[in-house]
Amino acid sequence: MLDAMERQMKAETKELEDEIAQMEELLNRDRAAFERERLAWEEENQNKQVDELKGATRTSATLPVAHSGQSLGDRVMGELLREKSKSKKFSIFSN
Repeated sequence: MLDAMERQMKAETKELEDEIAQMEELLNRDRAAFERERLAWEEENQNKQVDELKGATRTSATLPVAHSGQSLGDRVMGELLREKSKSKKFSIFSN
């Protein structure tokens, strides 16, 4: 009788160990999938930041800069007038 109980307990223990091993395997897969998603998100976020910085650099490089003895407002008006002379469609005072 003790042998039968011992065999049953060993079988139940084996079943539980197998179940634990399966759960650990699933957990490791989930961790790996999460890590891949996290790395992809970080890469995407870094790419967005780089794009934003590139855009800011392009924008700042095209802003009119006042020269010595010239106000920024004068410089902007000069740029607008130059644009107006290039295109008849351009209007400083758009409605």
